[in-house]
Amino acid sequence: DQGMIVVNVEGNDNCNLNFKEGWNLFSFCSKLQDINLQNIFSPLAGKYRYIMKWDKSKQGFDIYSAEASEKPFTILNDNESYFIYIYEPADLNVLGSEAGLETRNLTQGWTTPGYPYRISRVIETMYSLIMSDLRYIMKWNASNQEFEIYSKEASEKPFHELNQGEGQFIYMFDNLTLQY
Repeated sequence: DQGMIVVNVEGNDNCNLNFKEGWNLFSFCSKLQDINLQNIFSPLAGKYRYIMKWDKSKQGFDIYSAEASEKPFTILNDNESYFIYIYEPADLNVLGSEAGLETRNLTQGWTTPGYPYRISRVIETMYSLIMSDLRYIMKWNASNQEFEIYSKEASEKPFHELNQGEGQFIYMFDNLTLQY
């Protein structure tokens, strides 16, 4: 079975997240039914070390560890992207309803909006209304354990789509609302 963990949750509205060994930047591809971090990640207990949430007001990470006595957060927000450090490849199916039209508040500086859909969408189309205030979009390459950085100014871009379960960092020149 090559070290793969598969977790199945009953229901038709699953968001399937595929984690590789190491760091993974992810977002939930559905509206969560349960927002409790320990409940959602209980099938992976002992398989991950950290879950990190970006705090856009302080422009830094809050770091959750199941082993720590104090936890800076225990509630997850399906409007955000998160980092997880996982010891071995794993799939996690999270129960939730499919997202409809969505909005995300983007702040000046870095923000980590979740991508709530189960389909791929083209960056240039999806962000066309905010492109003038957008500087960078970063996605995490879990295979290489490094960021890929999209710049509207670059002649060659490392990616052109956001896909199911992918997390993102967006750098904005101004506060705006993103409408998916």
